[in-house]
Amino acid sequence: MDYQYILVDVKDRIATVTINRPEYSNAFARESYFEIADAMNTLGAREDVGAIVITGAGKHFSAGGDIKRFKMLVDTGAYLKAEDIEAVSAMPMSIRNCPKPVIAMINGVATGAGLSCALACDFRIVEPSSKMIMAFVNMGLCGDNESIYTLMRLVGPDKAELMMMTGDAYKGEFLKLVADARTTGVPVIASINCIASAEAWTDYAVSMEQAGAAALELNIFLQPTDRHRSAQELEQEYADVVRRVAEAVKIPVSVKLPMRLTNVLAVADSLLARGARGVVMFNRFFEPDIDVERMTFVNGDPFSEPAELRNVLRSVALCTTAVPQLDVSVSTGVHDGEAAVKALLCGANAVQICSAIHEQGYGVIVDINRFIDLWAERHGFGSLVEFRGKMNYGNAESDVYQRVQYMKYFPHDAE
Repeated sequence: MDYQYILVDVKDRIATVTINRPEYSNAFARESYFEIADAMNTLGAREDVGAIVITGAGKHFSAGGDIKRFKMLVDTGAYLKAEDIEAVSAMPMSIRNCPKPVIAMINGVATGAGLSCALACDFRIVEPSSKMIMAFVNMGLCGDNESIYTLMRLVGPDKAELMMMTGDAYKGEFLKLVADARTTGVPVIASINCIASAEAWTDYAVSMEQAGAAALELNIFLQPTDRHRSAQELEQEYADVVRRVAEAVKIPVSVKLPMRLTNVLAVADSLLARGARGVVMFNRFFEPDIDVERMTFVNGDPFSEPAELRNVLRSVALCTTAVPQLDVSVSTGVHDGEAAVKALLCGANAVQICSAIHEQGYGVIVDINRFIDLWAERHGFGSLVEFRGKMNYGNAESDVYQRVQYMKYFPHDAE
C-alpha cells in the first residue's frame, strides 16, 4: 500500500497508519483525507489485520488542515471542489465505519482536523504532554470532519461546548504553570473559572490537583438574565458546583463569591455544608461601558480601586463572626498596607493582591508586608493572631455593621 502522505505497516495483525508530513506538523494535505479513507477501507477488509493504530510521524499527531493551502485558496479566489468536501467527510466516516477497532496514538498536538481524526477512532491513547485542541474557533469556524458529533458523544455537551468555544489550549498551559510553580516550594492555589456546568468545574479541579495545586479557588459568578429564576435557584447552582468539586478532590476548596448576593452569610454557610473550606470576597468580572459619542460598547477598567474595599469590609466582619469555620480572604480593593490591616482587623485570614501588582509591580508585596509589621509593632501586637478579627462583628460595635442608611432614624423631636 503506497501513499504520498501516510505510511502503512502491518505486523502481527496490527496495522499502523502514520500521518507522514512531519515537516508541517502532519497538517493534512488535500490528498491526506483521501489516503486515510482509502487505507481504512482497505485495512478493514483485510483478514490479516485485527486492529488499526493511527499516529503521527515526528513530534505531533496532526496540526489539522493545511492553513497555507487555505490561504492560497482565499488569495486566488478559488473554492473547494465537491470531491474535496466529500473527502473531508469520508475520512472520519471511514474510521467510524471500519469493522476493526481503530486506536489513535496521540503524540504532541492533535488539533482541528487532526483532532477530528482522533475523535473518530474507537480508542485514544494520549501522552501526558499531548494537547487536544478544537482550534476551529480560533479561525472563526465551527468544527468540521464530524468533530462536533463525536466530541459531544465522547465528553458530553458541556465539555464539548467549552472546547469548541474556547479552543481550550490554555488548559494545558495552565496545568504546566501550576506544575512549574509547585517546584518553587510555595503552595499553589489554582483559581478556576468555568462557563459550563458542574461537570466542567470538576474536570478542571481534578486536573489542577494532579498538576500539584495545594488548594483550589472556584471563581464563580452566574449573571442573572432570566427574571423567572429566583435567587435561591442561582445560589443552589453555586452549592452544587462546590459539592461536586469537593467530593472529587482531596485538597482544600475555597469559593470566590460575587458581590451581588442577597444574603452572603447564608450562601457561605451553605458552601461550608457542601465541603468548602474558605471564601474569597469578592470576584471581579468584565464590566461593559458605553462610549456615548459613538454609541458603542467599550471595555471598562479591569482593575479595582482602593475605595472598593469599603464594600468588602462589612461582609468580611459579618462572615468571620457568623461562620468562623470558614477561612476568609479579601480580594477587592487591597492596594496598600493600610488596606491589608483593615481587612485583617475585620477578621480576614488573608488578602489577595492583583490590581496593585499590575499597577505598581511586585514590590508592592514587600511594601504591604513591611507596613503590617511596622503597624503591629507600633500598636504593641506581637503576631497576626493578636489583632486579626479585633474589629469584626463579634468584637466591635455591632451597630456600625448593621447600619446601612446614612441616618438610621429621625428623632421624634427633630424639627
